[in-house]
Amino acid sequence: MIPVGSIRTVSRTFYNPDVSATAETMPTDVSEPARKVNLLTGILGIVGIFIAGVLSIAELFSKEVPCGGTRGCADVAQSAQSHWGPVPVAFIGLGGYLVLTLLSVGRAATGGKTWRSLTKLSLAGTGIGFLVSCYFMYASFVEVEATCVWCVASAVTMTVSLIVTYWLHTLPDAKPRWGTLESMLYGAGLVAAIGGVWGVNSSMSAAGVRDLDSSVGLTQMLPVPAKVKGNEAAPVTIIEFADFNCAACRQQYKLVAGVLKESGDNLRFAYRNLPLVDLKGHATSMHIATLSELAAEKDKFWEFYEYVFRVENEERIKTVEGVKQVAEEVGLTTADIENALKEGSPEAQRVVEDFNLALSYNIRETPTFAVFAKGVPAKVVPGSKLEALLGAEPYNSLLLGR
Repeated sequence: MIPVGSIRTVSRTFYNPDVSATAETMPTDVSEPARKVNLLTGILGIVGIFIAGVLSIAELFSKEVPCGGTRGCADVAQSAQSHWGPVPVAFIGLGGYLVLTLLSVGRAATGGKTWRSLTKLSLAGTGIGFLVSCYFMYASFVEVEATCVWCVASAVTMTVSLIVTYWLHTLPDAKPRWGTLESMLYGAGLVAAIGGVWGVNSSMSAAGVRDLDSSVGLTQMLPVPAKVKGNEAAPVTIIEFADFNCAACRQQYKLVAGVLKESGDNLRFAYRNLPLVDLKGHATSMHIATLSELAAEKDKFWEFYEYVFRVENEERIKTVEGVKQVAEEVGLTTADIENALKEGSPEAQRVVEDFNLALSYNIRETPTFAVFAKGVPAKVVPGSKLEALLGAEPYNSLLLGR
């Protein structure tokens, strides 16, 4: 029996004698689509390197990536979900995209049986990357309640990479073929990605620890006494600017509580409201902040503060009725609550004063901390950097009473 492929070859040669019917031409023709699809996996890998590279540089140098005029990227970067243990997720993503790009290069350079093995590795890698991306999108949208456009772009890139790699897996293996196209794509692509990362880096603003203006004294930054707790003579004072609806603030609440417990009389802590009402999930932030000021009037601020930050109240305070119920459970009366929530109330005015104070010192994110310590300039610290700062000298020794 003559194979079907041979019949087609003989037929083609009979009607067109110029066409070669040698068996050697078949693998090249069959594998050409695989070569082009493999180049596409390389392009996607380089795109991923650019995205993860920008996020990695921002993490490494404590900068804020441009985020389309929103604060979502900063909120995600400051959240606990942005790290796996001590390792930033951005670093893991950068490593993953580098590996996927190298696997694409390896296939183009080797072909044959190695091609199939490297394709399987890429398929497994993009599959894992897709699942990880799904988790981080869930964490960003649901837990942090913020949208990082760079993270979304990475998730889309990884999803497309999985689809294209699966497509590659269904195609015949290609022969080794490193030509001008490969050299230009991988070489110029990587240069463009690195240049792009450098260009975005130059436009990023610093998001790390910075000195507070030397003209600003502790007295100016402290709120009313009812929102301050701890030893007045403590060598370290921390003033938090926060939003009760902020997921990152909830995470920092645990850190602050632990530091307060361990430091005893060596730490004084204060709270100022910075309700970010324009953010998704923060519609009731002004209501909660206003009632926290009412609680301060009634000497119940810290009771209110700790009660609102309880896990079981996280969803309740997303509605105005839930906020009122929480305030009543702390001991505030219905009449006082309704009066405080009226437009222009004294309590609402104090929230505005806190808000304006924050803006005057370029504090626009929550949580942000103003840290005053004996012997060193006052610092403005984003929430993601607070633990590291307090663990460094001289803060660590001051908090331990040394």
